[in-house]
Order: sequence, then structure tokens, then C-alpha cells
Amino acid sequence: DPHYQARETLTEMAVQGGEKLPFPSPLPRMSETPGQLRHLGPELGAANAEVYKDLLGLSDAEMKELKDDGVI
Repeated sequence: DPHYQARETLTEMAVQGGEKLPFPSPLPRMSETPGQLRHLGPELGAANAEVYKDLLGLSDAEMKELKDDGVI
């Protein structure tokens, strides 16, 4: 949409694999502190070991089984 382009409402960011996708720009934009997108956060599943093993207490064998079954 030309209006969104003129207002810079969307920002293109590279996702996992290098593809660029549009994401909402930070709003409102202040003149002295306009805000910006620097990164999209951690990759999907980046905290799996911490959550499943450290917080939930799963063993390595249980983690492997979940991975083999396509759960995580």
C-alpha cells in the first residue's frame, strides 16, 4: 500500500534462512527517539534445552524422544 510505504509503517527484516519479510515498525515515532527494529529475537526453539531440561527436568533420553517424534 502506498500510504504504508510513505509512512514507513513496515520494516523489512531478514528471517531465518535470509528471506526478508515486512514487520510493523515501532509506533508512535518520536522526533528525538524514533525507535527501530534491531533484531527479531531468538530463533524458534533456541531455549528448548533450558525449558525442557532445566525447568521441567526432562532427561537427555526424553529430549531425544521428543525430537525424534517431531514434538520439538
